[in-house]
Amino acid sequence: MACVGVSGDNAKGTLNIVKDLDTLTQDAMAYCRQSLVPRILPLAALERGTAQVLALEAGALLLYDPSFEGHMLCWDDEAAARRLLGSFEGAQLLMMEHATLEQEARAMHGFAGGMVCYSCAYLSAEALPVSVPVALRLLSPEALPLVLAHHRGLHQDTLAHALREGRLYGGWAGEELVGFIGLHDEESVGMLYVLEAYRRRGYARAMEALLVNRRLARGERVFAQIQVDNAASLSMHRRMGYAIADTPGSWHWR
Repeated sequence: MACVGVSGDNAKGTLNIVKDLDTLTQDAMAYCRQSLVPRILPLAALERGTAQVLALEAGALLLYDPSFEGHMLCWDDEAAARRLLGSFEGAQLLMMEHATLEQEARAMHGFAGGMVCYSCAYLSAEALPVSVPVALRLLSPEALPLVLAHHRGLHQDTLAHALREGRLYGGWAGEELVGFIGLHDEESVGMLYVLEAYRRRGYARAMEALLVNRRLARGERVFAQIQVDNAASLSMHRRMGYAIADTPGSWHWR
């Protein structure tokens, strides 16, 4: 297991700690790149500097990101993953690369909720075409009544939080609201919802293309988490050029 030690309370010791931390982060990013699509979320968190490396072994990586209060566990070696799974306490949210240690995760950490989903990543630098005329407008917290009146896909608390954090957009065709899309706390693209009267017209794909293109223009990673039973979403993302992990991972929360 890789770890960082404190060598002294002086300038030289501080520099050594910073160097060790930087090396550990670089090693963690290299590990994520070995299996890019399933590990795109932890890699993005490391690249933007919000994730902390808690442990790195030859066959497993454990991170914590305080920006969304989530632990992330990736592995090639299930025995190593099982050790790391028991190495921390008080987890509020856990993302695991594979969906094979769900029972252990629930038993160890007392998670009450969870889901199994595929990790998806848009790895091209090319902007996506926008097939129908639609505009994205960032919604303010004051738009909560409007959102609740139309969005049927998520819990009220989730939508209210996204509005407070400036992560939810409305899709507009002229002055007509056609749907919503946004970013989850870990910066996965999601919350996509098209109002019933505007479905099967290309608005879902167009709204996502606009958001993808915004992130590409800012040099940001583009990725999503799609539940295994959402065949329509998986199909749309494949057509848009997303790479999809061969096997699903799992999310767990209290």
